[in-house]
Amino acid sequence: AMPGVEIRRVWSLRNRFLLKLSNMPGVDRALDQLNPDVIHANDATSAFVATSVRRRKHAVVTVHGIGYAKSDWPPPFRQGIRVFQQRAVKRAAEVVATDDATASALRSIKQDVSVISPGVDTDVFRRGFYSWPEKLTQGKINVLFVGRLNMVKGFDLLVDAFTRLEPSDRSDLIMTVIGGGPLARLVGKAGPVNWLGELPHESLPPY
Repeated sequence: AMPGVEIRRVWSLRNRFLLKLSNMPGVDRALDQLNPDVIHANDATSAFVATSVRRRKHAVVTVHGIGYAKSDWPPPFRQGIRVFQQRAVKRAAEVVATDDATASALRSIKQDVSVISPGVDTDVFRRGFYSWPEKLTQGKINVLFVGRLNMVKGFDLLVDAFTRLEPSDRSDLIMTVIGGGPLARLVGKAGPVNWLGELPHESLPPY
């Protein structure tokens, strides 16, 4: 944890689809205990709790994209999360989107939406500062993907783009993948892939 930051953990089911739904009562109780001046919510379920009638004037909701891939959120979870998000956006004191497309979509619900792009710590992620990682192929153009291997992150689109390339165009390229997830089965379809699996955050800057 960072100095000066208190972490409160709440109970939830260890299930991909029920995790966030099940922790809503715990988030609600924690907010009642803390009674904060500002609440910053970053996902649909916590935003729904944070924008209840008694708290909405304190709530800032950040929306990280608006896509809900069917494979990631099957019915009825996908529809439920969409309803939670729409109501939270409507009630929030401030709404922030991480990109222009998301902001444009949200403005059909609430006109005043700010755009703040995700940031990068440039003191840590510094070009040319680190030596070449041993596991990164030299002599090739490395197309690097870092993230969860799912449709929301667009991993399927990257693999599809690779498969559409002519072999001669692909000879100088290699896809380097850091991460895991439900679309890991697609890794081998892009030809030779340097798949490093899941790595701790602190090991990512050299890549």
